[in-house]
Amino acid sequence: MKTKIAYVAALLIAGALVSWQKGPVIEPAQGGSEKIAVANGLPGVATRALEHYQVSLRFNTDVAPCGSYLVDIINNAGERVADPQVYSAGKDVYFFSEWTWSGKSVRIARLTRLLPPNLEEFCPSWMQASPDRETMNFSNGKTYYFNLIVKIM
Repeated sequence: MKTKIAYVAALLIAGALVSWQKGPVIEPAQGGSEKIAVANGLPGVATRALEHYQVSLRFNTDVAPCGSYLVDIINNAGERVADPQVYSAGKDVYFFSEWTWSGKSVRIARLTRLLPPNLEEFCPSWMQASPDRETMNFSNGKTYYFNLIVKIM
């Protein structure tokens, strides 16, 4: 009986060690640090950090565009990392925050037009901006700055 209990206990411990080495799915929800498995499978410590982004819209003209737009931040895979914000005429700075893990990553600020292109006869002047892509090394509480140069088309 003792042999069976020892055998079961050894299997449970081995299973726990294997799953611990694979590391958790990284879904940061709040600050702190947590043991994870790093790339080589050895245990390490990763720190969650609240990062801030400031997106400034720079206009090349005073012509008022029509239409609806979103300002947002995405990662290199095209996934939003913070809730998008609706562009408001006269507002040229937008702030975003994201809980993330420490380390190097890519963030992209962009301006997205919400009107379909075939409605141009109702909206003769619309905005367009090339995305601003930044590679950054996250550190807790830092603010990263993006500039979108807006052209009226």
